Amino acid sequence: MIHPQRRTLHLLFVANLISLLTGCASQSTNAQFTVRVSGNSNGLPFDGQCTAQKAGFWSGESVAQDLDVEGTVTSVSQPQDFETSGYFIYCTVANQSATGTITVELLQDGNLVARAQSPSPDKPAVIEFGQKP
Repeated sequence: MIHPQRRTLHLLFVANLISLLTGCASQSTNAQFTVRVSGNSNGLPFDGQCTAQKAGFWSGESVAQDLDVEGTVTSVSQPQDFETSGYFIYCTVANQSATGTITVELLQDGNLVARAQSPSPDKPAVIEFGQKP
């Protein structure tokens, strides 16, 4: 026979566990993202930044993490990839050359979810994707 106090403790534990799991299910979950930069000609420099909102594992609170996206298109056939994770991504990346165009693509778990282009430094590619915090 289970002692009444021990039974009460078991019931409280199960109730708290159910409450915790229900709270976690309603929060945003992080996904894997690839920011892919390519260009229509070799030698195009690009510079920008992405901010990924991430859900904290234990607290569930949102944490912003910045990702520098910079480099040079060295080959038209070989894009450059930058990895991050989160539930909301905001990127602004600009072609730093007066000629050519860069393309910025956002892939979630390998699937294309957003694309933007930048023809010049004053017209950056802007991507916003996911659940806004």
